[in-house]
Amino acid sequence: MNQYKKKNNMLLVSFNMYKGGSLTIYDNLKPLILNKKNLINITFGRKYKISKNNKIKLLYPIKYFNLFYRLFIEQVLVLIVAFIKRPQKVIMLGNFPCILFGGSQKIFFHNLLYLKSLKFPLKYGIKLTLESLFWKLSINLIKPDICVQTDYVKKSLENYFKEDLTIKTIGCPIKNKIRVSKKCEKIKDFSKTFSNIISDNENIHFIYPAAYYPHKNHKFLFESADLFKKEKIKIHLTFSQNHIQKNDFDSRCFVFYEHLNELEINYLYSKVDALIYTSLSESLGMPLLEITKHKKPVIAIDMNYVESAIKNFYLFKPSQKSLAKTIKSFKTDIFAKKLKIARSNINTNPSIFFEELLS
Repeated sequence: MNQYKKKNNMLLVSFNMYKGGSLTIYDNLKPLILNKKNLINITFGRKYKISKNNKIKLLYPIKYFNLFYRLFIEQVLVLIVAFIKRPQKVIMLGNFPCILFGGSQKIFFHNLLYLKSLKFPLKYGIKLTLESLFWKLSINLIKPDICVQTDYVKKSLENYFKEDLTIKTIGCPIKNKIRVSKKCEKIKDFSKTFSNIISDNENIHFIYPAAYYPHKNHKFLFESADLFKKEKIKIHLTFSQNHIQKNDFDSRCFVFYEHLNELEINYLYSKVDALIYTSLSESLGMPLLEITKHKKPVIAIDMNYVESAIKNFYLFKPSQKSLAKTIKSFKTDIFAKKLKIARSNINTNPSIFFEELLS
């Protein structure tokens, strides 16, 4: 029995059912997870599968039932697997501990919207409000060890709970720069389309890879269309123009994409002149770190989460006047060939992150 426990001494539950940061984190850790022999991993895939090396794959949930599906996995399935396998520690690569499991637990918290939703109930919808209340209850009951991405998130949690919680900053796993050739068959058509867009050589190109949610603050970019037109700037956005219900801005300053894969996103990172980031609320802002691997400038809104994640970037206040001033400074630096290149403020090494997560 002791020999068996030693072989399977940890249970890692990795929720990668959603697009965005959660999926990216899992993808960046996947090779390390698969090679870890003393790790039982519950994750998601296109079909149910139990591997010999203790990898349990579950189907992606139907969108409208994913909250209940996830609740069942976190609170019931984890308990069942833990009862059978007897792990020394349960690690949730997500925000919730398992209330029913009485052993050692650790969570990786990366959604500060829970704190905002608790502060302003129903502002972000009833679903997020209910999630946030349950999350608060689970933290108060279990008091798990908590891993976070940045010191900004750590301080936010400490200020909210005002009690003795073990919180550790471990960074965020980011792959090294992915080199994508125009000749790559997987993006051949995409690269042709992009080449046609930038063929005029007159415009400066920014990218803002973010889903179309209110807190991502695309509205500010659209309100700045006249500025972008004047300064000959095109903004590349990663959602379809059909998502915008009211189009009362000059859309010629924007390039809309939809369903970009990892290779296509990295191709854009490698070709644009800078990342522009306007989000009003983030725990991290994954693109802020991803672009550092491509050694590109960042033009970001003046928010604490940005300064916690990166350094040496162009900063603007959330106003048209401030953005115009920052863009002029950026363009001056282009011509003087002295651009600020953003650098990470936190650990981005997947191996180090993985070791810290499991420790």
